[in-house]
Amino acid sequence: MQWKVFILVLVIAHADGVSSKTKTNRSRKGKFFSIFNIVTFPNDLCNKGNQNQGGVCLSSYECSVAGGQKAGNCAHGFGFCCHFIFKPDSTKISIKKKVSYIQNLNFPATDLAFVDQTISLVPLNENICQIHLDFLQFNLGEGSSLKKPCEKQRFRIKNSKGEQMPFRDLCGRNSGQHLYLPVDDLKLAATIEITTMGNQNQDSGYRWNIKVTQLDCSNKEERKMMTPTGCDQYFRGRSGMLRSFNFDDMGTTTIQYQTNLKYTICLERPTGSCEVVYTRDQNTMMSVGKGGSTEYARCCFDYVSDDKCDNGCGSADCIQEAPSNKSIGDYLLISDGMVKKGPPYSVVHNEHFCGTITPRGEVGVVSQASGPVVMRFVTDEYPGKGDGDELGWSLMYMFQDTCSKISI
Repeated sequence: MQWKVFILVLVIAHADGVSSKTKTNRSRKGKFFSIFNIVTFPNDLCNKGNQNQGGVCLSSYECSVAGGQKAGNCAHGFGFCCHFIFKPDSTKISIKKKVSYIQNLNFPATDLAFVDQTISLVPLNENICQIHLDFLQFNLGEGSSLKKPCEKQRFRIKNSKGEQMPFRDLCGRNSGQHLYLPVDDLKLAATIEITTMGNQNQDSGYRWNIKVTQLDCSNKEERKMMTPTGCDQYFRGRSGMLRSFNFDDMGTTTIQYQTNLKYTICLERPTGSCEVVYTRDQNTMMSVGKGGSTEYARCCFDYVSDDKCDNGCGSADCIQEAPSNKSIGDYLLISDGMVKKGPPYSVVHNEHFCGTITPRGEVGVVSQASGPVVMRFVTDEYPGKGDGDELGWSLMYMFQDTCSKISI
């Protein structure tokens, strides 16, 4: 933690007239006293300015010299919450700031111009353990066709070794999403590549505002903001919404999630909770693998009003053998997942869920697994074949203090 010092010097001159018994020894001596008032404050995270955006607490001079924007006071008025904003005014940018924002050129307006930019995220010091990306605004085109998501405009993250991260390319609508990046190299944590094709093929434009926060392992408050090792996303709270990347919540069927995904979503378990229940978002169209399939059968129970079952579970529903002897299929892995049919609940002890993940209506998937609450989204190398396939998923989760009664 870096501390900044301001020194206020008050100099008081006190002159004493000294009399002498002789005319020749008369003199005047000045006595000077200095009072030093030292004010210190740490460069902590702060939230000030437009939409209460975060920054780092710096002196006015430091913020200006570093090219930041001052947005309100911090440290009891001795400092300013400093924001650092980076826009695509060059092809390569290196960011080594505690908190920064990556925005399109004319944000908050949309842009149409061609962009090909590489952004290097450099750890501020040796105590930085993770980098948190918060997608405050993220709207990129979905590609030229259903089978080519993120083809024309993409957001790609590579680790320090130059390898693409497990969540692959991002595009479409991802506002409200977030990611955690591990820091295993003090010279370079990760590289972000942003590419847009401009206004070709009647693109509707793009817009992004991504908050980048470097988290310090030695800081007690910042450790609370970190995710457990191995988690790409981390959600806190007794309830909330979970969505796959590139998910279009506008109800269209023109954008699919990426192939070859394998990323991990973790939930913070509230004290005293016994189970977590996942239910589908009734206001969206969703599918993992095939959409509207009549082949799903394992999780289909008598509460379905017709003979179509659009939710699947288990390897029999979600995974098939390909001619090349490779297993193919897309699924959301939910540890110790059971499909609700009750109460009491019928047990379907299979961790693979596909289709719409959960049955229709208010029923859902319940998990009473002990230990960390972990989900994993895995997709194969093949895109969806038809309209409505591989759209992604949107689930609501809620922790319960009382365990549901299980009927085996």
